[in-house]
Amino acid sequence: MDLNLEFRRKWTFRAHGQQMIFIKKTMESSMHVWTKALIWALFLTDYPDLSVEPSMELRYKPDLVQLDEENNPVFWAEAGRISHRKIRWLVTRHRSTHIVFAKWHTRLTSLQKIITKATVQTSRTAPIDLIGVP
Repeated sequence: MDLNLEFRRKWTFRAHGQQMIFIKKTMESSMHVWTKALIWALFLTDYPDLSVEPSMELRYKPDLVQLDEENNPVFWAEAGRISHRKIRWLVTRHRSTHIVFAKWHTRLTSLQKIITKATVQTSRTAPIDLIGVP
């Protein structure tokens, strides 16, 4: 077992004059935390009120999200593994939400096919970004 997965840690990241504390949970990989921090830094200027893993009354929970005044997500990010069911739910239910999927050391071709299949009969008004980190 990778000992890096066993311990809880707090990391502070800084970007664009702001800082955010990311908590590495037990059994969560360091790469997952790094990916969330990368997404936060990349999209912070467009979404300055990003929250990390907030409690939400939805079927699924985002890794990062920004909500509007009515508590609807305008930005939703997933870092790492995600089920096909969650992808389909997310891209069809939140059509006006900017969605980001980020992965480390993974080819994005299969993820792109899943998203394309899920959105083929859905009219979306916001982008879906795929980020691959080599």
